[in-house]
Amino acid sequence: MSGQALRREAARSRAAVAPAPRERPPLRRAERPAAARGPSPRRRPRARMGLAWIPLLALLLGGIVWVNVAKLQLTTETSRVMRASQQAESDSIRLQARLAQSRPLIAERARARLDMRQPTRVRFLDPAP
Repeated sequence: MSGQALRREAARSRAAVAPAPRERPPLRRAERPAAARGPSPRRRPRARMGLAWIPLLALLLGGIVWVNVAKLQLTTETSRVMRASQQAESDSIRLQARLAQSRPLIAERARARLDMRQPTRVRFLDPAP
């Protein structure tokens, strides 16, 4: 066989193995060029709505931050009040203990100043007739 005959035979065998060229399916709406589609009526409201979401989201996040700051301030104030209450309670307990220790001493000083003595005998008086 000659070189040309071999080439023809190889071309025929490739043609028999290779699939036939297929036609491209029609493009879907999203794949069409913008000029072929025309203006989309749904795009503009979506863009406006997207711009409206930004301030709404900022307002929502700002509100969350404000609530957390207020909560932190309330917690701090509550802590300060609790500390003051505990301090006042400990001062009260300390003063009561000091008073309990000094109460017998105060009673003794009062008796001495008023010249009050412990009775050694009890004497009853008769009322005048």
